[in-house]
Amino acid sequence: MKRTVWRVFRGLAVRIISYAIFLVAVSVMMLQGAHWSYGLSFYGENGLIEWTQIFFLVISIFSLWRAGALDKNRRTVMTVLVLLLAMVVVRENDKNFDIYLGRHTWKWFAWALTAAAAWVAYHNRNKFYISALHLTRQPSFGIMLTGALVVLIFSRLFGYGAFWRELLDDRRIAGEVKRIVEECTELSGYFFIMIGTFELLHETHIRKRCRSQNR
Repeated sequence: MKRTVWRVFRGLAVRIISYAIFLVAVSVMMLQGAHWSYGLSFYGENGLIEWTQIFFLVISIFSLWRAGALDKNRRTVMTVLVLLLAMVVVRENDKNFDIYLGRHTWKWFAWALTAAAAWVAYHNRNKFYISALHLTRQPSFGIMLTGALVVLIFSRLFGYGAFWRELLDDRRIAGEVKRIVEECTELSGYFFIMIGTFELLHETHIRKRCRSQNR
C-alpha cells in the first residue's frame, strides 16, 4: 500500500515539475522575443509565438487521439475534440491558407471540420452524451476548459484594441502592444489545453491499467 501511494505521489511530482519547467521555458521565450533580431514580427503572423501555438494544438490533438484509441467508450467525444482542435489549427493558419490556397479558403476547411465534428456527435449521439458526461467529471476537463476560456474570452478582452489605445497615447505602439498581449495570452491558453490533454491521457492510462488488473 505504501509503495503504491509513494508511486502515485512520485508520478504527480514529476508531472508538476515537468509542467513548471515547460511553463518557465515558454514564459522566457515570450519575454525574450522582443530582444531578438526580428523584433515584433516574433509576435505576429508566422512568428515563433504563432507556430508555438500550433505546436501545442498538434500535441493536444495527438494526446486526445491516443486517449480515444485506449478507451473505446470515450472515442466519440475524443474524435469530436480532435476535429474541433484541427479546426482551430486551420484558423491559426488562416494567412498561409490565404497565400498558398486562395483567399478565405481556410474558412471552407474550418467549416468542413466543424461540420464533421457535428456529424460525428449527432450520428453517435448516445455514445457522445455518455462519454462527454464522463469527460466533464475528470479533473483534466477543468484544465482544458480553463485554457479554452483563456483563448476564447480573456485573450480577446485583454487584447481589445480600444483599451490599449486609451491606455497608450501612441496608436502605433498601442496596436503593437495589443498584438503582443493577445498572442501571448492565447499561447498561455493553448498551453493549458495541452496540459489538460496530457492529464486526460494519464487518467486514461490509469483507468485501462485498473481494468486490466480487475480481470
